[in-house]
Amino acid sequence: MKKQILTGLSTAALTLALVSGIVNNVGFYTKQEGDNVDDSTSPISVMTVSAKSDYVTPEVKTAAVYNDIFKFVISNYSSYGDDVKIIASVGGKKVSTTTSAALKKAAGKLNITSDSANNLKPNTKYKITITAQYDDGKKMSKSFNKTTAVDSYWTVHKGVNVFEKVGGKFVKAFTADDELIYKGVLVNSKCKDIAGKAKDTTARYLKVEVPFENGKNELGEMQYVYKTCYVDYKLNKKVNRKTQAAVRNTVVNFATYMTKIPSQTYQLSGEYVTDEQTVSDCSGMTELSYLRIGYYLEHYADRQANNYGKVVYNNLKSAGTYSGVETYNLKNWNSRVDISKLVKGDLVFFMTSTNAADDNSLYVGNGIGHVGMYLGNGKMAHFTAGYGIYNHPCRIEDLKQYDAGLRVVKAVRYII
Repeated sequence: MKKQILTGLSTAALTLALVSGIVNNVGFYTKQEGDNVDDSTSPISVMTVSAKSDYVTPEVKTAAVYNDIFKFVISNYSSYGDDVKIIASVGGKKVSTTTSAALKKAAGKLNITSDSANNLKPNTKYKITITAQYDDGKKMSKSFNKTTAVDSYWTVHKGVNVFEKVGGKFVKAFTADDELIYKGVLVNSKCKDIAGKAKDTTARYLKVEVPFENGKNELGEMQYVYKTCYVDYKLNKKVNRKTQAAVRNTVVNFATYMTKIPSQTYQLSGEYVTDEQTVSDCSGMTELSYLRIGYYLEHYADRQANNYGKVVYNNLKSAGTYSGVETYNLKNWNSRVDISKLVKGDLVFFMTSTNAADDNSLYVGNGIGHVGMYLGNGKMAHFTAGYGIYNHPCRIEDLKQYDAGLRVVKAVRYII
């Protein structure tokens, strides 16, 4: 990572791009960033089935899920002879039929991007059926439910122009000076969302909400304002979708990077990061990490806990406000967060004072005063003065051990 002072996204840009064939019914799999393809599904040799008794049910593995595309791998594709057709259906409607030879050429990989009548909609459950149909009429089917993602993430590559719409005209807002990741939706030539529209609706732009720097508050914290921006994907072919898993890794990797910076100083409202030095606090670390994907979380643990995302654990009940800050009691003294249900990038919150220095005007007891980021494998990254202002305060902890002393009272998921 090159040396930088990360004060936000003036490198701020949102992503984009379009996978070719997005409005096709079924396309053979094209690998995108973060696709989780199990290479062990590729066969060593190809076997032809000649005996009619050797009917084989498709073994289907999920490679990637987006908000409008499913990517699958039929791992036993080599078991089908030339007499077999592979039929994909969504919600009982036939989406496409392909030959086993074409499937073998694609190494068993295929995409579903349409339910025949409409493009797939975000955050919607679909019944998928993959059928192997033999020339004697025998059918072997595998059915399962799969839900599209809530959000769609994209990579905007270095050199891509991002535009605002001013007075009905596109005006360049900035040019990406690095690879950037953001949420976005595909729109038509009139900038209308195409998700769920007729399958022949053509995507023309990627529309994204970009956080731009908007001055500092009285504590010196950078503030941001979102602006709607557009990318013309026809002029920018080097763009990719990203899976939620890949986006989570981006956030987690930046938090982990901060734990490894040699010179670390805990400072309330700090937002300074280079390869050699970081000055931050707990919510500053999470804010800076999420800015890597164009997601602005305000620099306060209590606001990050209450204003954003999907709550996956909550053991708090309100005890009123003090100096404008919400205070809490525990709902259940015996409750503990189920760490196995957390995913990478989830933020975990702790009930403590909102400032360890009780002579500070920001001090409030029994508020949400600390936040950490779940890294997976039972680990959490956080920036805390609990180990000293200068004694490597940004570190990785075993979450179960930490929770035994200061319990997690709430957990929130932002990448869904």
